Amino acid sequence: VTDDHDAIINTIKAANAAGGGVVWFPPLTFKCAGGIVPGEELNDITLKGCPGSQLYFDYAPSPQPNFYLYGNHITLDSLYIDTAATTRAEMGSCIVFPQGDHITVQNCYITNSAGAGIYIQAGTVSPYSVTNFDFSHNVIYNTFADGILIADGAAHGTISDNLIHTTGDDGISISWNALNTNS
Repeated sequence: VTDDHDAIINTIKAANAAGGGVVWFPPLTFKCAGGIVPGEELNDITLKGCPGSQLYFDYAPSPQPNFYLYGNHITLDSLYIDTAATTRAEMGSCIVFPQGDHITVQNCYITNSAGAGIYIQAGTVSPYSVTNFDFSHNVIYNTFADGILIADGAAHGTISDNLIHTTGDDGISISWNALNTNS
């Protein structure tokens, strides 16, 4: 089986360089031996799976986020993501957003995450790291941490109609730092 890691990152970067667009995942199995971490701010990017497409992340022994994405108007839609984790790892969350505006994760199936299924990292940009987010109609199954973790530094978001089952911690965890006076 081919490692599709670099091809996926290069395709996302090419769409970003063109001013945004949709990166389609056809009905195939994609294997990634590393996380999808483009290393640049993304704008107007949609990652969309077709029925039958599957992203399979298999890299041991030190898990990292499967998707580490930041920027504006980022959408993950209809992706089937299997991270194949067998133990908990704090950095092993499936989808991580450290900052951004208008972030959407919808109609995704996330399974076997070493950390949280979807994670908004603690506030790294003042006053909020992620604003205007929508996580809806996802299935999050068998995570070693929270299904959805919203850390301090998120604002104006919606979490609705998700099925979250068999998590290592909470189904949905929303934390708030009492020192943040901009809440």
